[in-house]
Amino acid sequence: RSVLKLQFLYFIVSNTLLHNMNSFSKAVICALIGGASAQPGSTTSGKTSATGCGDVTTCSLDGTSNYHLFSLTWSAGRFSGTIKSNLCPAHSSAWAPASADCSEFTIPAPDYSGDGPYETPSRGIVGLTINGVSIYGPMEAGFGTIYNAPNPCITGEGYCAPGVDVAACVDSLTHVCGGASNVQTSLFSDTCGGHANPYHYHENNACDYDATASGHSPLIGVALDGIGIYGLNEDTSTPPTDLDACNGHIGVVPADAANGIAGGTYYHYHVTSTAPHTIGCFAGAQAQAVSVATCRSITSNCGSGYVLLANAQGVNRCYDDDCSCFDSNELNTDITADSCDVTSSTPTTGTTPTPGTTPTTATTPSATTTDDDDDDESTRNIIIIVVVVGVVVLIIAIVAIYYFCCKEEATDVEKENHPDTTV
Repeated sequence: RSVLKLQFLYFIVSNTLLHNMNSFSKAVICALIGGASAQPGSTTSGKTSATGCGDVTTCSLDGTSNYHLFSLTWSAGRFSGTIKSNLCPAHSSAWAPASADCSEFTIPAPDYSGDGPYETPSRGIVGLTINGVSIYGPMEAGFGTIYNAPNPCITGEGYCAPGVDVAACVDSLTHVCGGASNVQTSLFSDTCGGHANPYHYHENNACDYDATASGHSPLIGVALDGIGIYGLNEDTSTPPTDLDACNGHIGVVPADAANGIAGGTYYHYHVTSTAPHTIGCFAGAQAQAVSVATCRSITSNCGSGYVLLANAQGVNRCYDDDCSCFDSNELNTDITADSCDVTSSTPTTGTTPTPGTTPTTATTPSATTTDDDDDDESTRNIIIIVVVVGVVVLIIAIVAIYYFCCKEEATDVEKENHPDTTV
């Protein structure tokens, strides 16, 4: 009963303080008392733990620890079989050392083996590169205060909420941070287009092929539905102009003896410099163009929440969180900025929001002005943090004393009841 009372006291103190601080303090205190929630993720269909990837637990800095084994056959435009990989990058990266994860992927994955089309995990694995490294959907899990430290502006401000594609986030932060030079772009990707732990790509995996070579870009990956992923260009040495909502189209693919591809006209995906960058949906075995309307109708996150997102020039547009179905104008909703309902949405980019408010436009920080309220707020944050840390330590001490006293008391009682028994 005493322990329950202490737990109740802990709950009251922590929640009272959390309701009286701004987002920065909340992030720090949540980390201290275990109140921070994990970012949403998704289970990867067809992925299982494996062995035989070498005795590697941490990826090397120079890319030499990469292991991958493709056991695939290609037929009529689609791969089938397995891919085993430790998911380490095959090139040097500032994000290494990431964690190795020996895994085997069934291709096509069970969830995407039928006719399709299928919804993709906007933040999860949608395919693997030719070196067995994870390719993710376009959306990011968030950067900055209340999401993932550090803040993306070199001024110590700015944030990008979960559910926004990486390029749109960087574009908006160009405005928010007061210029491109003030954005910590290294937080978003290395020179090869990947980042994070576990390491993965949200865009063109540039170090796996020569994007400047003439002709059709080579195969650079395999999607979980078994369809090949190619580089930026068509056989005209220019990006395709007829991609569907999944980022694929029916066109000529070059013969590739190393990967068993006979060549011909088949549906295939491309990475692109525009959204969705990787894959917006899975076409599946039907291997036909998928319209934006169809993509949005099968994607559960489309229409579930909206935010106003400023571009580099500070012009707002309505953005559909975690909806990976973009039209040719890189818009993932037909709703205009004037009609965008953001009442139930999380702020997407900007300076750190005050709890209970949702900023709808981003503001450019000024280097020549100061705000006395910010100084007062910072002081209050420090005081709150110190107080909460003290309360947590006090509660731990009380619990320790309680258990120690109870143990001593129980020992004395046991000796009185059983004087000949060694306790």
